[in-house]
Amino acid sequence: MQERPVAKGRSRRRVALLMDAIEDDYQAAVLRGANNAAQQENVELWCLAGGIVGGPPTDPRFSRNFVFDLLNPNDFEGILVLSGSLGNHLGVPAFQEWLRRYSGPPMVSVGLALAACQSVVSDGAPGMSEVLSHLIQQHNHRRIAFIRGPATSFEAEERFAAYRQALARFSIAEDPRLILQGNWLREGGATAVRELFDERGMAIEAVSAIACANDSMALGAMDALRDRGISIPSSIAITGFDDGEIGRCGVPPLTTVQQPTEAMGREGMRRLLAAMGRQAETPLTRLPTTIVSRRSCGCARTHFLEKRSSSKTPRTLEAAVLERRTLIFAELARSARGALVGAGSRWEERLVTALLTDLRQQGADTFVSALDQVMAGLQRAQGDLTQVQPVLGTLRRVLHDCAAGDLEAALRIDDMLEAARELVSDWLVRGETLRHLDMIEFSRVLSRVSGTLLRRSAGSHERAAFEQGLRRLGISALSLGIFEEPGAASERCRCLAAFEPSGRLEPRPQFLSRSFAAPGVFEQERAPLLVQALVYDDEPMGLLTVPLGYYHNSLYEQMREAFAISLRGFRLATGQA
Repeated sequence: MQERPVAKGRSRRRVALLMDAIEDDYQAAVLRGANNAAQQENVELWCLAGGIVGGPPTDPRFSRNFVFDLLNPNDFEGILVLSGSLGNHLGVPAFQEWLRRYSGPPMVSVGLALAACQSVVSDGAPGMSEVLSHLIQQHNHRRIAFIRGPATSFEAEERFAAYRQALARFSIAEDPRLILQGNWLREGGATAVRELFDERGMAIEAVSAIACANDSMALGAMDALRDRGISIPSSIAITGFDDGEIGRCGVPPLTTVQQPTEAMGREGMRRLLAAMGRQAETPLTRLPTTIVSRRSCGCARTHFLEKRSSSKTPRTLEAAVLERRTLIFAELARSARGALVGAGSRWEERLVTALLTDLRQQGADTFVSALDQVMAGLQRAQGDLTQVQPVLGTLRRVLHDCAAGDLEAALRIDDMLEAARELVSDWLVRGETLRHLDMIEFSRVLSRVSGTLLRRSAGSHERAAFEQGLRRLGISALSLGIFEEPGAASERCRCLAAFEPSGRLEPRPQFLSRSFAAPGVFEQERAPLLVQALVYDDEPMGLLTVPLGYYHNSLYEQMREAFAISLRGFRLATGQA
């Protein structure tokens, strides 16, 4: 069948990705996967961050929805929808009705199974069931509270159902006082804990664990427990769901359910490109979830040793590792998910070789030194330091398998890996400190640069200074527009700034809001483009579009907030308010 044609005037196919916000770990991971698949096929990816759909008017994210209203489906060859995040407050039927406005180009839903289009979802129930079974069987918890997600969210209800089924399977009576309503947000988890102990009067000793429907609420619950002086996990264990970066950096690191978020993004984009090429696909893909055990459930020093079959003769740990080294290297590489490229070639072999050296020589620290070099390489390459933790977890598992039947060897492995985890934690703290300092400096410079908008009416000199300041921040291309009609997302934007790497672009004074950017700015750009809705006190102000990839996601949110304030100041300074 004939492929859907590219619109006249463009050489590359264009896909719109509809999302809530960029700072959310789940959505950022799906975006990474989708972008990887898009880059392989030379597809132009526009990410429209327009807030949640159908949320309460008091939620500030709801006021950003005008970005979705501006989207003309005929301007794109395909639409990828992060339905699991966008449609939480509407429910499936109402969200499907909302999506009808985009009829025309192929559409794929990620995170929520929809009858109206192809869908890619994670199979969350088995993962949630696994983490609850782990709490019950491995840690002997019987009084397990549960913080739910929104009742209108299919994913939230699926995980809540798995909680109830797990209790029934182990003959644990369900206590309504232990079931708490959350909202996916960190503050929602903290509020639920306060409700549990303050409003419901539950004694701390009457709760041994809290399972949460996502990582953000779990971290909020940990915040509230620490505020009360409650130790985690010795007094109350905590588990989450998602396995985002924020949970890996928790104190203690969060036991959770790993969603294949990047794989969901890749598969969603693959399906969309296939649909754009008129290729037939099955309506639904379900990707598996699995538990990731860390310290928040009490797993730091737990040993899971598989007994060797009596038919096998004993072998040394070194011999077993050498025999299976190719498989071990492959498993380590797979657990890194491509995030350790900056560590240099053959990093897997270097780590395993160093660990074997330490096993032969008591007191040596070759493994920790090799790991330190890996971490240094990752930081220089601006890689994901948090991904080293799951690599260490995989290494522990495969080495325990090699040491089956040898308790002494298994304990030595755990001692070395415990030291390795402490080293990684030190690097993560150092990285967070540096990132915090970078954010402070970024915010300081951004505040000064965005403040020049207040002098914009003085002439082109201020505009040039404004754009030069943004370039100094490392922003290679940008489009910033303010709506022509105050108080509304008007048909046209007045162009306040527009530049691209060559510096030769002469932007027009206006551009169509539905195009999301001044013409010509991103013609040579290969990174995904982030379109942010600028809102001040619920009033639509304008549009900010930048390439993604240079900064941490939270800094893009800072840009959105800073420019929204600046556009409000610009209106006041020019008498347009």
